[in-house]
Amino acid sequence: MIIFYSKQTGEIVGTIDGRIHTEEQLNMWIGDKNETERVIINWKPKRFLDENDNEITEAKFKQLRGKKKGIRAVWEPEHENPLLIKDLETHKVNLGKFKIIKGKFEKKSKEEIDNKKKSMETLQKSQEDRATLVIDIKAKIKDKDISVEERLDAVATLLDMTSR
Repeated sequence: MIIFYSKQTGEIVGTIDGRIHTEEQLNMWIGDKNETERVIINWKPKRFLDENDNEITEAKFKQLRGKKKGIRAVWEPEHENPLLIKDLETHKVNLGKFKIIKGKFEKKSKEEIDNKKKSMETLQKSQEDRATLVIDIKAKIKDKDISVEERLDAVATLLDMTSR
């Protein structure tokens, strides 16, 4: 799992899920490198089990892998709080309830969560208003119920909206 966050606020801005990452994924970046940072959480096999859930050595695991069904590795995140990482991976815990300060996870305050929710609701309402305006303008243009001047104003409004 790779988690990107704002250096200034700790707000998580994106993730790349998974336990093992390709070189291409490791080279990806979300946002401006001057403004965002990332935490790469590596997973390593910690134990090896046979088909009866008995622990076996890594050497035995490598010997049996692909030859015998039911053998497996038990992977653990290499992190100071592996339980949190496991819960984030399985979505038992909402990543949006955390921020990252200096590479460490911190639980957001109720106020921070509420402010983010209000901000998202405002953004959604704004997008809905824009969509409604676009639909109205398109309908008027299609029906030719507006003058050329009004059409030009409508186009200007649409261009202005898309530049935001």
